[in-house]
Amino acid sequence: MKKILIIEDDKYFRENAKIALSKKGYEAFTAQNGEEGISLLEELRPDLILCDIMMPVHDGYWVLKSIRQHNELSATPFVFMTAKVEQDDMKRGMELGANDYLVKPFKLASLIETVKLNLKEDFNPRGL
Repeated sequence: MKKILIIEDDKYFRENAKIALSKKGYEAFTAQNGEEGISLLEELRPDLILCDIMMPVHDGYWVLKSIRQHNELSATPFVFMTAKVEQDDMKRGMELGANDYLVKPFKLASLIETVKLNLKEDFNPRGL
């Protein structure tokens, strides 16, 4: 079972994403901020990280930069989930090594599609 870490400060959003991913057969874990997310990485060794950008304590850019500097986790696919969609924001994330962006608000079907694409799994939009 693939493990996904969701780093998101909005409790409602975080829990809905966890439920949706769990229903699709993923083992989903959550963290409410960047510091908590980083502390879970060693233990979890997720197959994919979904992360908000604007969070208290440490933002998503800090999280991504930290992960990309960690030898054993540096290749982990990383997807930003954010409402920050200015070109400069997206460019900064891609320069730091983000694999993808999921623009909020989004439908749960888009979340599942993005997860499957970034995990290199077959995606069947009619199978949602």
